Amino acid sequence: MPTMVDLKRSGYTLALLIIIALSPPSLSQDQSDAALNAPAPAARGEAFLPTTPDDAQADLPVLLPSRPSPPETAPARLAPQGPVRALPVLSELPQRTLIPPGRRSEDRRLHAGLPWDFCGPKPGSSGLTNAFSQDDGAQIPIDITADNVSYNQRTDLIELQGDIEILQQERRFEADRSNYNRSTGEVQASGQIYLEYPGLRLTGESAEYNLETKRGTIEQSGYRMSGNTNLRGEADQAWLLSEQRSRYRDIIYTSCPPGNSDWSIKARDLELDQARGVGTARHARIRFGDIPLLYSPYLQFPIDGRRRSGLLIPTFGSSDETGTDISLPYYWNIAPNMDATVTPRYMSTRGLMLGAQVRHLAPFQQLEIDGELLPNDQRAPDEGARGALRIKQFGYLGSRWTSSVDYALVSDDGYLEDFGNRLDVTSVRNLSQRGDINYSGDGWRMLGRLQQFQTVDASIAPANRPYEQLPHIEFDLAPKTWNNLLEYRFD
Repeated sequence: MPTMVDLKRSGYTLALLIIIALSPPSLSQDQSDAALNAPAPAARGEAFLPTTPDDAQADLPVLLPSRPSPPETAPARLAPQGPVRALPVLSELPQRTLIPPGRRSEDRRLHAGLPWDFCGPKPGSSGLTNAFSQDDGAQIPIDITADNVSYNQRTDLIELQGDIEILQQERRFEADRSNYNRSTGEVQASGQIYLEYPGLRLTGESAEYNLETKRGTIEQSGYRMSGNTNLRGEADQAWLLSEQRSRYRDIIYTSCPPGNSDWSIKARDLELDQARGVGTARHARIRFGDIPLLYSPYLQFPIDGRRRSGLLIPTFGSSDETGTDISLPYYWNIAPNMDATVTPRYMSTRGLMLGAQVRHLAPFQQLEIDGELLPNDQRAPDEGARGALRIKQFGYLGSRWTSSVDYALVSDDGYLEDFGNRLDVTSVRNLSQRGDINYSGDGWRMLGRLQQFQTVDASIAPANRPYEQLPHIEFDLAPKTWNNLLEYRFD
């Protein structure tokens, strides 16, 4: 593999590097090929071990719902594929500052130069952007910068010390001390670890990483995902399975910006698949602040804007009317042109409400139905069941006919004030219940409409409420010109 080492300190190290570049590896070509193709030693644990691309799906454990169980033995670390010596102790290097648990995802290196102008998936995005293509088998040059370098010609091992930076295409690896095996591409490093892919950044205390296979492990890591999604978190261990798949042990995951953790997922195991845009957690607890509110042995959720069935990001709030207010929406991708979102909403002073939204898109119509139902209001038991309904439709009935429906209904006058959470909802006084049918002729148009209103403001006197239109009929004649002297129209 072509390697360039940029040294910082002395002419001695520069001369040593020239000797390295001119010296052939100690392994023969056959031995080198055998070392590159040799399978890794068998691991002691089966869960969450890096695999080759061809065997990735077959070897991975199937994530199925299960009962809570004690944490398993930590997976075996990646075994080096070539002779690697222990790292020397560098007493002359400055003592690094350890970032305590709970703050690793706030490391400034993870967020430098990256905006946080939205939380979670970017609105309207269709997936995480893969900023560079997969390797086509060609060797990619590696640039290495370090304060000190030593080379073992027999083992083809380069020892790097102090302010290490390894660049390969758009990937960056930084550390305080490291061993790099030129034959296998294996890097073992410790101290202020920083690894960056397009769309993913990780920090840690120690790491084993292969520059050729793009796989490795990082201990005591923090991470940040960016691009079409903003996510951050930390884990005791991170496994890089490919450029778009990573796994984490004992992890905290949130879409809140640094310094704000209103909600998070804490899980024993988590896999983030950027190719499919899916996160899969095992033994997960959904937390609001530091308070765990929901446990699931198996949890799958989207990490970008692509449509797929699964839990969406929960919402949390409180008010005098509802008390503690928690919503956990579930998205159901029924068909390419049809979906539904079911949202259980728990209000500590009111009870459990169930909401649903169904959308249908077809060549002849667009339809959306929204509804909510609270079977029993604990704060107002005399009201009985309380709910709301909204229907919006637009359709084509042939080449000239169209239909339109906008129908809204609530169970009582105080519903929007008690359960609405936006000003444009709580300030509504009249709900429109309208249905239209329209015909477009050659130079003229006719509209038939049925419309009435539900007034939800009891302070409005009946005489001041809007009129019903049963029916309303319009006929419009397009503007016409007579002898270039007179323009006329008819309504």
